Amino acid sequence: MADSAAIFRRAGEDILTANAVDAVYTPDDGPDIPCRVHISRDPDRQPSGYGGQIYGPGLRLKALLHVLGKPPERGETFTVGETAYRVEDTPGNNGIFITCTVREAT
Repeated sequence: MADSAAIFRRAGEDILTANAVDAVYTPDDGPDIPCRVHISRDPDRQPSGYGGQIYGPGLRLKALLHVLGKPPERGETFTVGETAYRVEDTPGNNGIFITCTVREAT
């Protein structure tokens, strides 16, 4: 019988397979990692860095943590098609999914 962590990991893989797009995660150290990400717009994202009260439109990417190997760090990138997204913050990590606040890299 499978343990609960394996069941949740499998469910996460099934969800991302059905609802995500192919991407490449580029960590600062190490090789590129092919993965799948779910992209969502988050209209209430608080800008990272200095504290502030202004909220603005933003993007979030969700990926499977065990595929990436570690939580992404600020400045690392995910590439989806021809668009690169730079990680600003990782506000969510439940041990299965990692959620990153990103912006298009210029």
